[in-house]
Amino acid sequence: MKKNKEKKNYYNKYWTNDISAGHAYTPPDWTRENLNWHNDFFKKYIGKRVLDAGAGDGTLLNFLLNEHKDIDSAVALELSEEAIDIGKKKFPEMKFKQGSLENIPFPENYFETVFAIEVLEHLLDIDQCLSEIHRVLKPGGFFCATTTDFNLLKRIVIAIFFWNRFFYPNNPHIRFFTKKTLTDICRKHGFKPVDYKWNKSYFGLMPKGQMVVFQKVRRK
Repeated sequence: MKKNKEKKNYYNKYWTNDISAGHAYTPPDWTRENLNWHNDFFKKYIGKRVLDAGAGDGTLLNFLLNEHKDIDSAVALELSEEAIDIGKKKFPEMKFKQGSLENIPFPENYFETVFAIEVLEHLLDIDQCLSEIHRVLKPGGFFCATTTDFNLLKRIVIAIFFWNRFFYPNNPHIRFFTKKTLTDICRKHGFKPVDYKWNKSYFGLMPKGQMVVFQKVRRK
């Protein structure tokens, strides 16, 4: 209980910009172009029941609901009460649920699509969270994620020029993925990769992040 309270306190401060700005990350600032970018990639994997895990203030989920009228139900699951309060003011019709990805408050095989957009890099217990996502997805359902991509060239550039900014002590990112490590750990939790794309790039030379779709292929 104390651990969850500490995490809530951190992300409440994160969402109110109450953390010293020594690191490189802030809450997402969604533009129309970025919303379209995500929708264009993930749209063919969106089912009738959707969970946005780590939804923040719900901006992306609200956009998807407006774009996909065949979604029957959608839930924005978020740890931070501050983010939920912001979201409820912006999107009063949206269903928000306060909770952690370590114990998703829904039954087995409930959702057809689960999103985790810029979330996995924040997770303390990545194995437990992936197990929970697997549990609440229907067989054949899709897990749509975006996260960091620390490819070789990016690691070299960061090590030389931006180490302190990317690895500042209060950085909200506590996990760092490559395409290989993300695929490997998701396979171990019963997912197979079905789609992949760079999430923008630096001058076309290396990805800023990665966009990946996994499919649930077996029960845990």
